[in-house]
This record gives sequence, structure tokens and C-alpha cells, in this order.
Amino acid sequence: MSSKQQQQKQKAGKKGGAGAAPLKRKGEESAAAAEQQTKKSKHEEKGKMQAKPAAKQQQQQASKKDEKQKQKQKPAKKTEQEEEEEEDDDDGMPFFDGEVDEKTLSAIEGVSDKVDEIMMKVEDVETKLNAELRALYAKYSAMRRPLLDRRDALLSEKLSGMWGKLLEAHPTFSAQFDDADHEIVPAITRITVKQEDAPEELDEDEEDDEEENGKGPKETLQVRTISITFKDGVSKHIKAGTYSKRFVVDEDGAPLQCVLDDESESPSPFTKGFADSHPDSFLLAWFEAEGVDEGVLTAQHVLATQLYQDPLELYRLVAQGCNDLQTFLEADDEEDSDDDEEMAAMFQDEEDDDDDDAPQLVDA
Repeated sequence: MSSKQQQQKQKAGKKGGAGAAPLKRKGEESAAAAEQQTKKSKHEEKGKMQAKPAAKQQQQQASKKDEKQKQKQKPAKKTEQEEEEEEDDDDGMPFFDGEVDEKTLSAIEGVSDKVDEIMMKVEDVETKLNAELRALYAKYSAMRRPLLDRRDALLSEKLSGMWGKLLEAHPTFSAQFDDADHEIVPAITRITVKQEDAPEELDEDEEDDEEENGKGPKETLQVRTISITFKDGVSKHIKAGTYSKRFVVDEDGAPLQCVLDDESESPSPFTKGFADSHPDSFLLAWFEAEGVDEGVLTAQHVLATQLYQDPLELYRLVAQGCNDLQTFLEADDEEDSDDDEEMAAMFQDEEDDDDDDAPQLVDA
């Protein structure tokens, strides 16, 4: 090979070497960039992982701080006295929120004593009125008694099964009856109701109870005596005869208590062993009740004020198919109330017409 060719070969080698070097550096740079990017991603991921616990911790710290703040703001538990005072305030009269008129209050106090004195005289008049009304009621009750006795005797003779069916048709009784009671009530042939002033011992006892309860003494108490007559041969649980039960009522007839009389004065109508074998009997409770027995007191009130007033008419309804006298009587009371309201409205209209027709005064 000539020297010239060798020189050319060397030049070519130098050129190839110079061109290869930059290609190798470019590949190395790409690999380095990829490695750097990977390291960066790992670093960022590590940073995120480290940031999560830190954020969670900050959130927990913030929650604890808020909880402490709420606890600080939470009012302290109230004492019993504070709660009672608040209840007293709630029980007050919120409509008393206006200004106090001291001048008017002073004027009221100025006439208060004289008005009280007058009102005491009014109460005296009312007391005398009530005493005369009671005497008048007693007088006409005595006149009415023989007539009611004649009616009761006639109904007992001609319609001996009436009372049992009336009691069965009124839910106040039938709802409280057990099997033994349903067997006994057909034996009832007669019921009578009498009412008179309470004996002194009952009157005093009831007034003492009322005073102890802070209600004040009752002016007048009445004793209502309900007598039930049973016939023989209907039920093995009952003995034939007439048996009475007494109840204390106020002057308006509202029931107050049951009276349990001594066995010698009011013997039991039931046969031996009945109380043990039928402790839930309503009729047993009726005759043995003492003091306040709501079921018995309600029943005797219904018997005296509803069933006994006009038993024949009610029995007619039962015969016509009425099996709920209570609903019928309540509906009848509503009709009476409506009639009273209509009558009152009619009288009011007539009074208004009279006022319109009255001559008018004209100033001269």
C-alpha cells in the first residue's frame, strides 16, 4: 500500500471515529434521562406517601382541636335547683308581658275590701238558696218515691227479665262481666235507686278526706242506695233475695266512693265459695267494693242516671234490636244539646227583634 493510500485510510479512520463518538453520547444521554425520570417518579411517590400520614395527622389534630373547642363551648350541667327554677318559669304566664299599671292596681285595691264584703253577702244568699232547694228537692222526692215503687213493682211482675237484658245491652256493664256474671244477671227481677242526705258519719269522713286533699269541705253529701232483687232457680252462684249497696255522691250526683256495710247489715248474695272460684266477677266487685273503685262507681252512676230513669223505654229499644244503649243515649244527648242551642238561638233572635222594635230616644 502506498503512503498516500495509508494517509487516506488514516484520515478516513479519524473521520469515522469522530462521527461515532457523538452517537454513543446521545444514547447515553437518553438512558440517563430515563433513569433520572424514574428516580424523580420514585421520589415524588415517596413524597406523596410521606405526605399522606402527615395530612392525616394534621386532620386528626384539627378534629381534636374542634372537639376541645366544642367541649369548652358546651354549657355546664345544670343543678336541680336551676332546673326547677326553669320549670317554674315555663309554668308561668307568658301573656303577662305588658307594663304594670300601678295607678289602676291602686284603684282596684281601694274598692277591693268593699267588693269582698258584698260578695260575702252574695255567698250567704246562695247558701240559703241551696238549703231551701235541698229541702224542696227532699219534699218532692218523698212525694215521688211511692210512684216509683209502684212502677218498679209493676215492671218486676210483668217484665221480670228486663233488667238482665238492659245491663247486657249497656257496654259499661257487659264489658266488665265475666262468664259467671252473664249467668247471674237473668236472675235480676227488680232494681230500685234511692237517694238521701248522707248520715253524719259518712258526711264527716268524706269532708275530712276532702280537707286533707286540699279541696275544702263539701257543702252537702248524698247517699245513693241501689237495691237488686234476685230470684231463685236461675243461677247456682246467687241466693234469692234483695241486696243493697250504698254509694256516696256529691250534691250534683257525681260519684265519690263505695260504702262497704257490715255483713250483718248487708249480707252477701253469693253462694259459698263463689269469691274463690270467680275472683274477677264484676257483681262480686260491686257488692264488695269499698272506697274508690272506678269501674263500680261509673256503673252505678250509669244505672242511676240513665237506665233507672226510664227503663221501659230503653227495654223497648232493646226489643227493637238495639244492642248498644250507651251509643244510643250519647247520640240522644247530642240531639238534646243541639235542640237546646237552637232554642237559645231562637230566643236570642226574638230578643234582638224586640230591641229593634223598641222606640228610640232622640235628643231634643
